[in-house]
Parts: sequence; structure tokens; C-alpha cells
Amino acid sequence: MRFLLPIFCAVWLVWNGNNPLEEVTYNVYSASEVVGPWTMVVNVSTNAWQVTPVGQRRFYKVTATNHWGESGFSNITNTAAPALPVTGLKVDR
Repeated sequence: MRFLLPIFCAVWLVWNGNNPLEEVTYNVYSASEVVGPWTMVVNVSTNAWQVTPVGQRRFYKVTATNHWGESGFSNITNTAAPALPVTGLKVDR
């Protein structure tokens, strides 16, 4: 899974997908800590999902599902609120 740079405070989680003919969907799980607890937040049929950070770090991992069941988890990635540039500083002497 890759973490793409923020654009307008949103990021995309993108992972390698399977053949679309295999009828695979993906469960995206989220947690506030790397150790969990993990909650499934969405099931998608594409190999990407847009996340809008809300000012706190979140961790994500993905599974693939089909009629045989659910795969093991992907690697874990995380998002954090983008750092804002510091402007307008004055130094008094």
C-alpha cells in the first residue's frame, strides 16, 4: 500500500489490486493507534480509497475479500494532518 501526498487536506490510500474479473472487494480498516483496536470503515471494489484527515494521525490496513473469504492484512500505513508553513514571524531585537 502507498501513501500519497495530501492535496486539499485529503489523501489517497492505494494498493495493488486483483483482476477485476475475480469479483474481489477490499475492506479498509482504521485505528488511532498502530496496535488497534481496528475498525472496518469501508468496503470498496476499487484499489484506492480517499481519506480526509481530521487533524489527528490515523492508521490503515486493507484486506481483500471474495466468495472464499477474507485475506490477511496488508502492511500498515498512516496519515497525519499536513504541516502548515510558518509565515509572518518577526524577531524583536
